[in-house]
Formats: sequence, structure tokens, C-alpha cells
Amino acid sequence: MMKITKTRLIADKNSFVKFSALFTLLFATILSFGQISITTTTPVTQNFNSITSGSTLPANWRIHASTSSPSWASGVGTSTVAYTSSGAPATGGTYIWGNTANTDTSVGAMTSGSFASPNNLMAFYVNSNANPISALAISYNAKKYRTNTAAASVQFFYSLNGTTWTAVTAGDIAAATIGTGTSAYTFGTPTTYTVSSFNITGLNITNASNFYLRWNINTTGGNSQAIGIDDVSVTPTFSGVTVN
Repeated sequence: MMKITKTRLIADKNSFVKFSALFTLLFATILSFGQISITTTTPVTQNFNSITSGSTLPANWRIHASTSSPSWASGVGTSTVAYTSSGAPATGGTYIWGNTANTDTSVGAMTSGSFASPNNLMAFYVNSNANPISALAISYNAKKYRTNTAAASVQFFYSLNGTTWTAVTAGDIAAATIGTGTSAYTFGTPTTYTVSSFNITGLNITNASNFYLRWNINTTGGNSQAIGIDDVSVTPTFSGVTVN
């Protein structure tokens, strides 16, 4: 019969405690990996400038390619074409775009005959404030790295579950605004279209509840323009007592 000593019991207990603490930390890390935490009324921003190579997006951002019915769960955290900041790319795909100086980055798409539109950039947030979010003020820039003859536009949506989306036309950029022209690449000085702060009101996003933002990038066929989303800013309004 095996004899279990007190020393061994203490050692086993200590190992279990250490394992439990490690598991808890790992689980908490996994939960927080895919969300941007909204804690105060300070704007939460993303300019993507930390990306200067490769195809990996920030952990709380995804792309769902070639669909008009995207979901967060079906999105991916990488672009189909790696960081591109020069040359004359013609391959359709989702892109991480950069300027010639590699000092400014955006995320978007350029379509082709074999890579369809629209393509969707999405972000995932969580309310970490004790009070409900009652409104969001959002601004962003769209940037054009290639002018071409096919129309391009951006439509904005939000969601409370990552599947069902509500359109917010105040966040759209019309095709007439972006315009068209003879094919030309503008990596040196991408054309910028600024969407100034617009509001989403009537919300009740409680503590620990999620919300999602989506940019629907519409480009067309082999004569596609190259569009990226950049300089995103999200500012919450909390109902009740605001915590700063």
C-alpha cells in the first residue's frame, strides 16, 4: 500500500495552486485578446502605424472578405496580401496599405475579376466601465492608394452581437466623393477622405457587454481603386455617473 506523506500533500497542493493561477491568467488573457476595452470617456484610437510589414492586423481587428453578410466570428486577423507601400499592385485582395515613407498605415482592399467586393473591416470592443454606454462618437479617415475607373465607396455599420448589423449612413463615404480617374498609384501622398465625428445614440451597452464596428469597402472588378481605413477614433458617452 502506497504511503502519502504530509510533505507530498503540501507539494501537490502548492503545484495545484500555481497551476490554477496560471490557468486563470491564461484564460483572462484569451478573453481580453480579442476586445478593445472602453473604460473612460477618453477617445480610443487606432492608426495601424505599428504595422510596417507582414499581414497581421491588431488582435481586436478582423477582415471578412468578399461578402455583403459578414460576421465577426468568420473574420480573420490577417490580410490576403502583405504590407504594400510601393509599386503597381494589381492582385485583388485585402491589403495592409502603407505610404512610400512607411510612416502611415491603413487596412482595406482592392478587388479584381477573381476577388469580389465588398470587403469588410471590423473591430471588437467591450464596455469596461461600470456604467452603460448610451452613445458613441466616431470618426475615421479613408485613404486611396490607387485611382481607377471603377467606383468606390464605404458604408459604416455597428452591431451588438457581431452578426446583425445596423447601418449608420452618417459614417458613409459616397462613390461621388471618392470619384474615379485614369489608373494611377498614390503611395507617396494617398488621397484622404475624412469622416468627422458622427454619433450613434440610443444605446444601452452595459458593463462587460460587447459591440462591433464595421467598414464595408465597395470596389469593383479589375479596374478597382485601392481603399484603406485609418485613424479610427471612438469616444463613448456613459449614462449615469461618468467615470474619468
